Amino acid sequence: MLKIIKKGNKNFTHIDPDFPNQYGANDITIIFDGNTVKLRSFNGRVIFRRDGYDLSEVIVMDESASSVDETFTDVNLLKQRLISLGYPFACNGGGGDGPSSGIEDIFAGDNISINKDDPNNPVISAGFDDGIDGGTP
Repeated sequence: MLKIIKKGNKNFTHIDPDFPNQYGANDITIIFDGNTVKLRSFNGRVIFRRDGYDLSEVIVMDESASSVDETFTDVNLLKQRLISLGYPFACNGGGGDGPSSGIEDIFAGDNISINKDDPNNPVISAGFDDGIDGGTP
């Protein structure tokens, strides 16, 4: 199970009960591969499970508003929810500009590149400058 919790503005925590530590850094990208959700750091490091999570294993909670667990049966609804919560890089540039279609668009921006030599585990790279929301490395 993967739990994505919004703690506040641009402040998210990720929990998998099978791992001892939460992951709260904003250097994270989310990859949608069919009904599989994968978490990676900007430099491509695997966060929690390498093979990701089935959509049915993903829970979203907006602790800043209601603290109600939300589950999804459609990956597009999950994407839309993350975008509406301001999830980092869930939409163009992470700035809440609206929904996107492909992986490149979901994480789009001049500062992010995706090497898809291994399409199941793409490597995400990012350059940091004033154009990226979320701070510095």
